[in-house]
Amino acid sequence: MAHLDVVLPALGQGRSVQRADWEPIIRMFVSSGMLMCQCGNSKPWRHALGWDDIEASDWQLVRAAPAA
Repeated sequence: MAHLDVVLPALGQGRSVQRADWEPIIRMFVSSGMLMCQCGNSKPWRHALGWDDIEASDWQLVRAAPAA
C-alpha cells in the first residue's frame, strides 16, 4: 500500500486504483481526462477526492483490466 502520489502514474497509464479501506469492487480510474469511480459493473461516475483520500496511505493498484 502507498500514498496517492505513488499510484498517480498508474492512473495516467490507464490503470485502476483503490484504497484498502474501500469495498473490493470499487475502483478509481481516469477516463477522457476525468477522475471516475465505479462499483462493480455499475455505470462509472465522476469523482472528486476528499482530503482524507488524498492524505491516505492505503492506496493500491487494482488487479483488474484497465478502464476502456
